[in-house]
Amino acid sequence: MNLIAEIGCSRRGRGTPVRYVGLPLFLWLSLLTNFVAAQSYRIERIASGLNQPTYVTQAPGDAANILYFTERTSNTIGGFGAVNDMGKVWRYDVDTQTKTMVLDLSSRTVTNDTGLQTIAFSPDFNTPGTPTYHKMYVSSSEASTTAINRVEEYAMNPDGTFGSGRTILRYDNNKQNNHTVNWIGFDPTATGVETNYLYISTGDGSFGNAYDGGNSPNGRPSQNPEEIAGKFLRVDVSGDSYLGNSSKNYAIPPTNPLPAYNAANPGSTIAGLGEVWLTGVRNGYRASFDTATGDLYYGDVGENAIEEINFIKAGSNASGPPVDLGWPQYEGTSDSNISGAPHTTTNPFTGVTSLDPIQQYTHATGLAVMGGYVYHGPIAELEGKYFYTDFVRSKFWSLAYDRNDVPDGDNGVNTDVTSLWQSLVYDPNDPSYLPSSSLNDLAGLDHVVSFGEDNAGNLYLVDFGNRSGNQNNFDGQYPAAGLGEIFRLTPALLVTLTVDRLTGEMTLSNPTGAAVDLRSYTISSAAGAIGAAAIDMPVTGNFDAPPGGDGSVDANDDWQITSSAGSPYLFAEESLGDAGTLADGQSIALGAGGAWLGSPLEDLQLTVTLGDGSTMPGAVAFVGNGGLGFARSDLNADGTIDAADWPALRDNHLVSLAGLSPVEAYRAGDVDGDGDNDVDDFRLFKADYEAANGLGSFATLGARVPEPATATLCSVAFVLIAVGRRRRGCADAASPDGRRR
Repeated sequence: MNLIAEIGCSRRGRGTPVRYVGLPLFLWLSLLTNFVAAQSYRIERIASGLNQPTYVTQAPGDAANILYFTERTSNTIGGFGAVNDMGKVWRYDVDTQTKTMVLDLSSRTVTNDTGLQTIAFSPDFNTPGTPTYHKMYVSSSEASTTAINRVEEYAMNPDGTFGSGRTILRYDNNKQNNHTVNWIGFDPTATGVETNYLYISTGDGSFGNAYDGGNSPNGRPSQNPEEIAGKFLRVDVSGDSYLGNSSKNYAIPPTNPLPAYNAANPGSTIAGLGEVWLTGVRNGYRASFDTATGDLYYGDVGENAIEEINFIKAGSNASGPPVDLGWPQYEGTSDSNISGAPHTTTNPFTGVTSLDPIQQYTHATGLAVMGGYVYHGPIAELEGKYFYTDFVRSKFWSLAYDRNDVPDGDNGVNTDVTSLWQSLVYDPNDPSYLPSSSLNDLAGLDHVVSFGEDNAGNLYLVDFGNRSGNQNNFDGQYPAAGLGEIFRLTPALLVTLTVDRLTGEMTLSNPTGAAVDLRSYTISSAAGAIGAAAIDMPVTGNFDAPPGGDGSVDANDDWQITSSAGSPYLFAEESLGDAGTLADGQSIALGAGGAWLGSPLEDLQLTVTLGDGSTMPGAVAFVGNGGLGFARSDLNADGTIDAADWPALRDNHLVSLAGLSPVEAYRAGDVDGDGDNDVDDFRLFKADYEAANGLGSFATLGARVPEPATATLCSVAFVLIAVGRRRRGCADAASPDGRRR
């Protein structure tokens, strides 16, 4: 069975075809608690049609609607080994969804890991008179025999574009066009001269090489502080300690680990570059500072077996030598397989004991970790949690981490939010854009290459674009032109759809504290849980303009239902004129018994279009049944697995369920969600029934699990069951213990 399956088809709005994608029932069941908790926010698509976007950020002091994003390439030919022109930097207005090119690097070429990586604006970007006023810093790597890595400074022109660049750092990779320069950024909590300190992540450029003493060009240089590669650097962009060196135009902060240590220990200095801030990095892909604490988090992409998230507490890397993160001796908390590496827990060049990551996972789970951000935005339930992802497998995690814990590889509370986040994706300007967890279609989160953060703490996701669901083909993760997207976590509008589990009643209400101008709304269920025929009190004909309605929602205009009649996937209605008003505290009982088809699948979603034309997610609250979702085999959704659930399973055994929605099929005995009612469903029901009612209780129903080999022969007998006759043939055909022979 495919984990991702198309589970139904309906029509949205005025007849636009829509494909609904979801999970088999047994996977939905494990995620039920997420659907309720998730309703305080959604994941809104704010940009699409991009060419392999790599990063998004906001300049400090800029207007809330203005972002900047980067694209890796310009004329995008799909594939890891393809040769393309380098990409551009764009200024993006979120309100109008329009972009303006501010920097064009397409004269350079890219392949493999090379390309336009990230941009950074200093904390003083909008502070006149400071060294970094209106300066943008750009990291990129150009394809050559080995990658040419650059960090450059660009000054803003009066028209908002950026002029010719000044080299901050230029260096070549050791042997290959991979593991290049990567993330750059400023510490947003820095003050004084430290606001000019730029942090630079450099990859080791050494895939497949042996240790070779930790030296370039053939070795693994990450732990060697005399090498640029495989590090985090910290440089002062307002000065120059390398006069006459065109490849290095920056000053070395005197508080950096090596200068500080060597000044304090003149008799036992450590040889190395003063700009080195961290050692032992392989391919540090996306880092961030916690805007509340100044702590650094970053993801380090593994080579042989382990992906890891690392953490440097603010102030812990001050007196030197530099903190070491273990590569290439260790991958996560395990020995690496790097030939010739000492595999000790100390850096052989500095003597520092290597620091463990705070989280790690094996390549059975994912293949390329992308570091994220600690959330400090408007969604209260996410506050203080760190979010990160796996690029190849499109998995997402939330980590609640105590910054005072000692890193040990398994810190904090780590929660997989993959299915939850995929279910929350929407586009307010395109109602047909629905959640999808398939890597083979455009919808949903595919190959997220970076997170982003704005000045208000909103979290963004940069979707590199879908090309292939083949998770073991690296070439398949590099898409062609126009498939990239950017998403933002957005608080849900708290217009609420309340659903009573036991009755199926649906009520639309406004508890927001103010009147809401309501132009339309949509209730959707990918699993087909809407009992449309029971929605008998919609706005249309009841609360719209007289004489048809009482005018309590819209006194001026008639409304109409725009969804297909009887659809279990969608119910939608809208005003034929301007918006009506849902008053503060007003409630509309849309439908009583059966408006929601009770099942374990609590996947309803509410979308509201406001008077100004904007579309927002609403909240969905399930109540009743003691606050608990229904158990798997509670087929009649009354809160108890008992004899009353048995007829639905029994009477529909081997009956075709074609044309039913997943929820309708479930209520007809498709317990495992695979589209039929067969012996596997009987086995699950038996296990659940006896767990609820005691060992052997299933037999008191006069039932046995049918034998698969004789299931076809038994179909006639099951028809007889449907009219109350005692089942004989199938009971006799089953083995005494119900197991296959």
